[in-house]
Amino acid sequence: MKKNMYSLILSEDVVKEIDRLAYENGTNRSNFINGILAEYCRMVTPEMRIKNIFDRALELFEGSRFLPSKEPNSGIMTLRTSLEYKYHPTVKYDVQLFRRRGYAFGQLRVGLRSQSPELLRVLGDFFELYATCEGKYSPLTEARRGVFSFDGSKFIRTLVLPEAREYDASDLADAINLYVVSLDDMLNNFFTGKYSTALDFEMDYVRHLERMPLQI
Repeated sequence: MKKNMYSLILSEDVVKEIDRLAYENGTNRSNFINGILAEYCRMVTPEMRIKNIFDRALELFEGSRFLPSKEPNSGIMTLRTSLEYKYHPTVKYDVQLFRRRGYAFGQLRVGLRSQSPELLRVLGDFFELYATCEGKYSPLTEARRGVFSFDGSKFIRTLVLPEAREYDASDLADAINLYVVSLDDMLNNFFTGKYSTALDFEMDYVRHLERMPLQI
């Protein structure tokens, strides 16, 4: 949604109250006024869309093994949990949603708060298998398939919409929740040695994939 600069004449008292409320909501004057006017006109801004998705996602993760947090107006939700491996290192999932409209609506970044060479090596082995399954079993066409990479310490994957149609906040929040939970389940299974072969890994990936009504 394109933005332009406009001049408004407002009373000082109104501006003071707007600034106070904007500060409390972690935003600035322009964004706060834009949100108020959009809501009054029954429009949904990119910021409102992202907030709606994250609010629903936070509800889904509440009470789970994940510790969720969200920085106001950052477009990023962070989920932390511990890995079932030795000293239980922290796994961090950053979900970023894009303001612009398109089939790629966000990005997931996964990393460990550890510099252990052994740990990072096992993490690399996991994501090598995981990326292979992503490419092999993705129901999306190659043109719309999520792009993924691993730089040795962090896995990055684009979140994409399977079809060129509108999805509501609940649809996308549910899809994000299921994807992160499934990925974390497989990560823990891998580190605890529950996969005897690459085929076991692949079969478990398919089982998780089949549980996702909306595959992103």
